[in-house]
Amino acid sequence: MKKLVGLLFLIPITSSAQKLGLKAGWSNSDLSGDAYSYYPSYHIGFFAQFSLSENIKLSSELLFSRQGAKVIDGEVRIDYLSLPLLVNIYEYKWLFLQIGGQVGLVTSAGAYSNGVGTDIKSSLKPIDASLVGGLGFHFDRIIVNARYNWGIIDIIKSNPNLTIARSNITTSTTIQISLAVVIN
Repeated sequence: MKKLVGLLFLIPITSSAQKLGLKAGWSNSDLSGDAYSYYPSYHIGFFAQFSLSENIKLSSELLFSRQGAKVIDGEVRIDYLSLPLLVNIYEYKWLFLQIGGQVGLVTSAGAYSNGVGTDIKSSLKPIDASLVGGLGFHFDRIIVNARYNWGIIDIIKSNPNLTIARSNITTSTTIQISLAVVIN
């Protein structure tokens, strides 16, 4: 039901958008705590953008984003369906600053060690939230951007039997570099 409500929210945005496009890119994510290190992966999806003024544009995206972290003997993978809502402030016609927020719905999660995977989705909260900041370049139908997603909520449910390492609060951070193509 939550997925349906989220998708219905996107319909009015995409129907009135001045720019629609596809985007994909590289992600490098981590979880808070000393036991984790950065995990390289990817994200892919589409975006809608419309102007609020000549220099300010609002964009919404729907992305599949694989995130996680490396641990000493394996890795943690968390797949999200993410919905960023961003304000793009254009200093020049081709250069913009992005600020906003993002909500992610966990679609799957696993801990992997020595080729063996364990489903950990039930140990995670179903939703993650992040603050987003970045910089982008807009060249006609091509957009390149880099941004940082800073997790603001604990993603792990309280569980004394949890088998993955954690600090008091486990948040996610992600660096994303994207290439987008405007299709309308």
